[in-house]
Amino acid sequence: MKTLILTLILLSSNLYSQSNSKKFNENNFEVKAKVDKRVELLTIIARLAEFDEYCSTPLIKYGRDIDDFFKGHKNHKVVSIFKQLREEQGLGYDAVMSMAVHLNPPPTLTPKVEITIDVLDNRWGNNEIIQEFLQQLQDFYNTTNCELFFKQQSQLYTTSEQRFQTLLNKVDFGWYQKFYGELPNGTFNLFIRLHSKGSYGASVTLPNGSKDIYAILSTSEADETGLPVYGENRLGTIIHEFNHSFINHLFFQNIAKFETSGKIIFDKVSGQLKKFGYGNWESTVIESLANAAEARYLFDAETDDKLARKNLLIDQHRGFYWIDELVDLLGAYNQNRNIYPTFSSFFPFFIGYFNDLANRIDDELVEFDYLRPHILALEPFDNNFQSVSPKTKELKLVFDKPLKNIPENLLDKIKKGEHQLPTIKSFDLNSTRTILYLEIELEPNQQYNFNLPSVLFVSDRGYQLNDFDVSFKTANN
Repeated sequence: MKTLILTLILLSSNLYSQSNSKKFNENNFEVKAKVDKRVELLTIIARLAEFDEYCSTPLIKYGRDIDDFFKGHKNHKVVSIFKQLREEQGLGYDAVMSMAVHLNPPPTLTPKVEITIDVLDNRWGNNEIIQEFLQQLQDFYNTTNCELFFKQQSQLYTTSEQRFQTLLNKVDFGWYQKFYGELPNGTFNLFIRLHSKGSYGASVTLPNGSKDIYAILSTSEADETGLPVYGENRLGTIIHEFNHSFINHLFFQNIAKFETSGKIIFDKVSGQLKKFGYGNWESTVIESLANAAEARYLFDAETDDKLARKNLLIDQHRGFYWIDELVDLLGAYNQNRNIYPTFSSFFPFFIGYFNDLANRIDDELVEFDYLRPHILALEPFDNNFQSVSPKTKELKLVFDKPLKNIPENLLDKIKKGEHQLPTIKSFDLNSTRTILYLEIELEPNQQYNFNLPSVLFVSDRGYQLNDFDVSFKTANN
């Protein structure tokens, strides 16, 4: 069991230890935060096409400005193409942004390189649709007077760039060259999306062989004046997205070698991963590697490894149950650079690792589930009981492991199910932190149903409960 990872761990001791050097300042390069018109233009079209992940923004006024300015163009052909591709191919998320970075800036919007289905994503359908989209995109830009909209928003764009740059200056970009052993020949770019769902990595390979690399980061918070806020909690996302620029091309060069193991693993964990937008085996492998590299950055660059360990637990709860092993594997690579000078020279080990993981994925899931807290019982009635006394005043949830303190806003976070939500007046956790008491009021002959979100119930060791549905029906009296 775990033969490959254990063998590699023998190459190195204390893989979680800090690097001898806390800062990697050699050959640093500058990255500027920018609100990009191509990104915003395709976001606007996706919003008009009602792509959920492109409709949400914390910048309420900006969202209203988009809707007001472009309200007469919801039936434009380019919007119809987006809707068609959404329905037939699942267009959305990073696939939309992959098109944006392959275009020259407006007003030309001409392709930087020949844009075909081979350089984009299969969610774009085929080359004929791509060419029609490019023609209609130019028409949309002109007929809507999109440049006027961008001028009207120029102050917002400038403020966003200034605020994000303050955060971006805290990223040690020299780490990427030190860790991967090489830098792609090209440019590094960071674009800010003024919408809140989805941050993406993308790249464009130019005819001369150089590569333009992009991290496209979302905006998820606003201050009391409605302007964007970028807190240090976004640093991990920045670090993560730039890792894609060093990982994705190696994966696709070796995609056939990952296919069998990737499909086996994804089949076992797809239910959990799909909740967070990871919809296929390819993204499962790629995101596993990028998540592990993000953790490696934090272990190498931080004086305190608590954030890295916290992020690893978050990744595991999202469905990447093996992420700690991949971080160990990257640690072995990092401490044996005399043998493996570049990430690409070490990459065959990842193929072997996923082959090994596919053979023991069931054991991996059992092991992780053992570490989670579980609800052993409901009292005074069992879950799904259909004749609960409406006079019941207290519901007890018994856990198999002690919990951290329950958040004060627990009652606001409990989610209503498809039926009635009981009145929950208060809650209390007992001294051993293994029993949660809910003070309730019930009505006769009612079907009740509610969900306990996993993030609210965390063990002392940081493991989350699986989302848990409580369901029952009261008797007539």
